[in-house]
Amino acid sequence: MKSKFFIRLILLILFLVMLSLAGALCYRPMLLRTSQAFYLDKLDRLAALAEQPAPKAVFVGGSATLFGVHTELFEKTTGIPSVNMGMDAGTRFKIYMEAIKPYLKPGDFLFILPEYQYFYTDFKEINPNLFNLLLCRPSLARCLDASQYPQLLSVSLISGWQAWNNLTIELMQEHLMKSGYGVYYRTNANAWGDMIGHKDLPQRDYGLLSFPRIPIPSSFLNGMEAYIREYTARGIHVYLIPPPMDKRFYEAEPEAFQSIAEQFRQLGQLCVPLGTLEDSTYPPEVFYDTVYHLNWQTGEEYTRKIIRAFQSQTGTESE
Repeated sequence: MKSKFFIRLILLILFLVMLSLAGALCYRPMLLRTSQAFYLDKLDRLAALAEQPAPKAVFVGGSATLFGVHTELFEKTTGIPSVNMGMDAGTRFKIYMEAIKPYLKPGDFLFILPEYQYFYTDFKEINPNLFNLLLCRPSLARCLDASQYPQLLSVSLISGWQAWNNLTIELMQEHLMKSGYGVYYRTNANAWGDMIGHKDLPQRDYGLLSFPRIPIPSSFLNGMEAYIREYTARGIHVYLIPPPMDKRFYEAEPEAFQSIAEQFRQLGQLCVPLGTLEDSTYPPEVFYDTVYHLNWQTGEEYTRKIIRAFQSQTGTESE
């Protein structure tokens, strides 16, 4: 009796795996042919930039970087070819750093803007955005923990089911837009990878986040230190920048922010810090839809602040 049960269970698991793979194979070409290929677009822009001689500038981080940093402005002001590799916080920091590794050369500039969530949350969840990135670059799956592979299977099943139910590209686009993932469209980014889809849109209502009362994950800090040392040893100039944040969030959680600020100072001893957490806080009315997505105008102001700090540190001036 038990043997029949286990045989059926194994057959069910094999069926789910096969269905998952079939769904992914169906979903992936639809993804890559349409404007949802946001992550593939990012990687393509980085690969194209890598063909140019050093120095080049790569800004890496979550969606706060995507919305807040205008690399087009940075490039035109400094004359340094640049790309915005901001994605989203759910895409783990390790995956960011591994994705950009093959494209950086000695003399390049790497600007790291670690999302504040990384300092108090050890991300384990595989969200649809991360799944899409893995479809675009399957080799990055090596960065996942063994405990995440079951999640990868379940998300693959969901995405595969979406693909089977959305038989045309147009329906797939409409479905993802209604699901809230419309922001991650290739067409919402400019040639530098900066988010422009929200440029003329009004502010959307959003709520504040809260810091869980847990220790800062040592795995993230150790990983950050290791990557900074590795890139520095390769002759790459590494800069650490605090991402923008709603001022109310900072005021509501002063102890948490002090702890994070201390970690920033510690990491800043291994590279070049640009700015402080306090300088990166802004009033709520200048954010688009979350506590860290600046509107277009304030993103420009935030970028000019980065440019001034960078030029002061390097002793350069605007042309």
